[in-house]
Amino acid sequence: MKRFILSALSFVTFTCSAQINIFHCGPYTITNELNKVPTINGQKVSSLKVTILEETGLKEEMTLMPASDGNSYGFMYMHPAGSNNRWLVVQLLQASMDAPTMTAKYPCTREVRK
Repeated sequence: MKRFILSALSFVTFTCSAQINIFHCGPYTITNELNKVPTINGQKVSSLKVTILEETGLKEEMTLMPASDGNSYGFMYMHPAGSNNRWLVVQLLQASMDAPTMTAKYPCTREVRK
């Protein structure tokens, strides 16, 4: 009986552990965990839109409003279908439509934790 309980507990422990995807993109670190809101540099995103590209591709559009530095940022994470390339496009969101757009593009590397 004790063996059965121990084996059942070990099964539950291993099946409940969620995979955490961590993406390092320039000065930004994106953390995605199953059934949780993604974080960028430890801050929860204020909005998220996920688009599936074909079978294996992904596009995530996120915003931080306001970020810890007081500015608002828009992020677009791209992982094209059938490719190992990933990148993050970051734009400073400004109130004035006449202000020049300030964007940056960073290549990303993926780290998986369990």
